[in-house]
Order: sequence, then structure tokens, then C-alpha cells
Amino acid sequence: MPKSLPGMKIVQADGTATVAVPADNTKNLSKQQWLRQYATPEVRSASSGTVGTLDSSNNGCTGGPDGGCLVASGESSVSVTSGLFSYTAHFSNSYSEFYWLGPSPVNADRINPSVSWWVSGVNVNADIPAIIGFSAARGRITWSPVSVSDTWFTNLSYNGTLNISASIIADAYFADQADFLFGDSWYHVQGG
Repeated sequence: MPKSLPGMKIVQADGTATVAVPADNTKNLSKQQWLRQYATPEVRSASSGTVGTLDSSNNGCTGGPDGGCLVASGESSVSVTSGLFSYTAHFSNSYSEFYWLGPSPVNADRINPSVSWWVSGVNVNADIPAIIGFSAARGRITWSPVSVSDTWFTNLSYNGTLNISASIIADAYFADQADFLFGDSWYHVQGG
């Protein structure tokens, strides 16, 4: 089983794919203290999005649901190699964070996170790993793991390499998104 990140506990693991939430022994910290100590900087990557206004100097938020904000932030390294008759985009070290920064309610009832990797080009073909929650369609690989309940933060990490081949590659993309449930209301945040 993969090691959990500092301050996190793994709630789902399948090979190189993990889903984690804050560990029980770090729940006594406020969200801002936890983020300063354990999380990576909010906007650090190829894919980030916010519902509300994020003040990265002190991790404060305004303008989103109930005066807080929702954040999706992630990254994936990509390289392209050429073969005899095609090109392949290699996505590796993919990592995304999703969080609710608001005082009330403390936690979202549910967070449904997902990440996608895709290529625009000609004759695109995606190879997906044999891991639950992975799917492929039209040159896009999507990972939609199980949702997590009663938490304000979750992260997804995939440490393997995902390959998407094409006769011609115009560009390669990575994005993350999540739906947050508060009572009967859903809110969507998307990075990328």
C-alpha cells in the first residue's frame, strides 16, 4: 500500500492511484493551519480553478457558497515522444487537491473529484490502466474515484505514466474538477 502524505490518510488505494483526506490526528488544526503545514501552494500548476475569491497570502476566501470558496488545483508532467508512424504523450506524476475553505459548514457532505488527461490531434488512442474509476473516450482518459464524505479536503495522486498516442499531436492537456455537496445543493469547481 502506498505511504500516506504527511497529515493525510488514504481512503482508497489501487496500485499507483490514491485518494486521501486529512488524518484524524490533524483534524484539530484549523483549515488555514492545516494548509500552511501540509498542503502545497494553492495555485502552483497547470490546472487550477476557484469558486469565490482566494487570497493566497493568508488562505482566506470570500464570494463563494456561504462566504467561503471551493478550490481545485493540480499538475501533471507531460512529454511527447515520436515513433515511426505516430507520437505519444506521456503524462506522469499527476496530483490534484480539492478543498472547501469556509467556516460553516466545516465539512462538505460529499466531494466527487475527478481528473482528466487528453490530447488533441489525429487518430488519437488512449491506453487506460486497469484501475477502478479509469475510463477513456475520444482521446481522453478520466479518473473518477469514489466520492469522499464529511471532509473539506481531498487529494488524488497517480504516480504512474498514462500514454495517449496519435498520428499527429496538436496539444496535450490536464484538468481537474470536483462537485461539492452541502445539504441539498451541489457546487462545481474546475481547474484547467
